[in-house]
Amino acid sequence: MKFSIIIPIYNVSGYLRQCLESLKAQSFTDFEVLMVDDGSSDASAEICALFTQDDRFRLFRKANGGVGSARNLGLDKARGEWVWFVDGDDWLEPDALLSVACYTSDCCLIDVGYFENQADKEVGFIGESGCFDLADYAERNFAFTVWKQIYKRDVIASNFLSFSDGLKYGEDQEFIIKYQCVCGGKARCVGAPLYHYRLREGSAMMSGRYSSIADDHFSVVENLADYCSETTSFFDGWFKARVQRLLKSAFVALKNVPLNKESLELYSEKIKELDLKYKGRGLDCFSSVEFMLAKYSLSIYFKVMDFYMSVKRS
Repeated sequence: MKFSIIIPIYNVSGYLRQCLESLKAQSFTDFEVLMVDDGSSDASAEICALFTQDDRFRLFRKANGGVGSARNLGLDKARGEWVWFVDGDDWLEPDALLSVACYTSDCCLIDVGYFENQADKEVGFIGESGCFDLADYAERNFAFTVWKQIYKRDVIASNFLSFSDGLKYGEDQEFIIKYQCVCGGKARCVGAPLYHYRLREGSAMMSGRYSSIADDHFSVVENLADYCSETTSFFDGWFKARVQRLLKSAFVALKNVPLNKESLELYSEKIKELDLKYKGRGLDCFSSVEFMLAKYSLSIYFKVMDFYMSVKRS
């Protein structure tokens, strides 16, 4: 079997049928769909059950544990050569699988273009096309979510890759970074937009609490510290840039949280701990003036960043 499409599902009954119909209508037919209902309280599971009449569609039900645990269950049950994670409120173009199937022999990762859909608006994001050395691809591309890439299942299995449980934000980027560290080979970019990403109120990315966003990104940075010593020197600059981007996301989120002096000091201590952990693994991610300032005092860091942005806008 060529593709395993894994769908984590939680209370998306209003959108799920469109997602599943888009898969059933694929012009390329050598695939399976693993529908993982993560304890939905709406009609999502019942909608999934209707599609199991097609033996390519398999339904798994579990207690609510978050999107990471749902994807992990899908990975455990997957049988395809390649894995594509699709969200239950999104959908694919009819020829999406056909468009990528011809490239599966010469690469370890496939990157696709996408549409962004919100209400009645649709914007296509067309990427570059071609086959690239992984280092070149990694330096030029920052995939922000797992649905933009398609992964080889044997790479995931042989390196024991999985999603971190309990995270609502940043778990995609952690998985992507770990996968790119170990997969080797080449990356194939299919620039045509094949995936429809729905932006909607109430979704995880549209309803985030800033404190949770910050805490989850700090957790991802800490998780990645255990990985950096296993990366080759070839990836050091790339890995460092990814970690710094995650840290900046945490800082931006924290700036929107009303923190007292004690809380600010606790976060500064957390940054110092992460700095020591990375240095202990031979990678210095905190040596720039920006991150040194954040280690010293987040409150001063925020004031300096505010001043910098005001100057930049003037």
